[in-house]
Amino acid sequence: MMIASYFSISESAAITQVYKIGFRFVALIWCFLLYQFNLKKGMVASYSYKESLALWLYLGYLLLSFASFMWITEGLVRSAKVSYSILQWNMTIQSLIFVYYYYKLILQHNFFYQEYAINLSKISAQVMGMTCLILLIGSLIAPDVFYRSMRGGSETRLGGYLMNPNELGMLASMGASLALLELLKSKKKAQLFFWFSISLLTLFLTTSRSSVIGFLIIAMLILKNRASLKIKIVAFVLAGIAIPFILQYVIFKAGNIDEVFSMTGRIPFWTALLQEGIVKEPFLGFGFQRISYTNRFISLTAYSGNMTHNTFLQVLLNLGFIGFLLVILQMTILFRGVIKSKNKDLKAFFLAMIIPLLINSVTEFGIFGQTNYAIFFYQFLIFVVVQHYNPKLSQQEKIKVNLFFKQYKTK
Repeated sequence: MMIASYFSISESAAITQVYKIGFRFVALIWCFLLYQFNLKKGMVASYSYKESLALWLYLGYLLLSFASFMWITEGLVRSAKVSYSILQWNMTIQSLIFVYYYYKLILQHNFFYQEYAINLSKISAQVMGMTCLILLIGSLIAPDVFYRSMRGGSETRLGGYLMNPNELGMLASMGASLALLELLKSKKKAQLFFWFSISLLTLFLTTSRSSVIGFLIIAMLILKNRASLKIKIVAFVLAGIAIPFILQYVIFKAGNIDEVFSMTGRIPFWTALLQEGIVKEPFLGFGFQRISYTNRFISLTAYSGNMTHNTFLQVLLNLGFIGFLLVILQMTILFRGVIKSKNKDLKAFFLAMIIPLLINSVTEFGIFGQTNYAIFFYQFLIFVVVQHYNPKLSQQEKIKVNLFFKQYKTK
């Protein structure tokens, strides 16, 4: 439901907004009620926190974003522009609260039902695969809706106007990576291979350069560390066959090498943002999800835009060097927590998720950009690293746990 809530289902902005807010609100309330129900059953809420500074710094970023509402200016229409930033901030907070309860539910469930423990990699691969399957079926039934025509109709990309093809490509690359991760260690491979194939097909139909490159990097790392020599040889042969097609139909799809090296015009745009934008508000920026005093950044040397297509530049323009240093420090603490962790499954899951997110962050909305599910997944990774179930219970908590096992586990 949370992934689907990022789709644009209608050309009407009002209908899409109601749909998105409604889906997210239902998902959040559902999680909250499930959690409260579990507590009443005796499933004790006991948690420990590691590298908690990563979470506090993220909350600090959100607090600075909230404070930035005070310095957003645009003459007489200031309130309208502030309302947009407030909406973006509220949606980010909403997804954070959802992830907070959702991951608590997972930890709670895995402690009390260890024989039915939730495998994060597997369930994520399945959910992302299901999302891709829905879009593939939709593309067969209504291609005009599910495909987006570009370059005068010479190129069509899966995602249509329901979802930015690059964002869908990121989702598909994560789904394929997680499915591959599970394929290499699972005995029941048929279902996982199906989801892997669905995600991989979706990825190539989006023709997202960044997402394809991200998947190839992850696949190489996963195969290097986890695959047998036989599988490595097969993968190497398949990659050799696929690379010419990837170069022709994905990387150099427009037949214009200059376009690729300019990152489809992004580099001149980024240069203009640095030379003409940040110098005006270097310390605190223009305000949350704002890159100029006006609704769009306009330059004489690059195209205009209302977002930077780079999440780190977005933060720099939004919150200045203070906000930029804050998020860099937050990411450093989070990555340190992963490196220090002795949980190999957590490390593999984090790697398969973070590489597509970071690559998307360099070229699209990313983990600190305008509301998208890169933000949602990054928030999830924060809690995966920071929050853990604490098995060291107090005497009162042990009594509740024993009552739970007597009442429910015997059934």
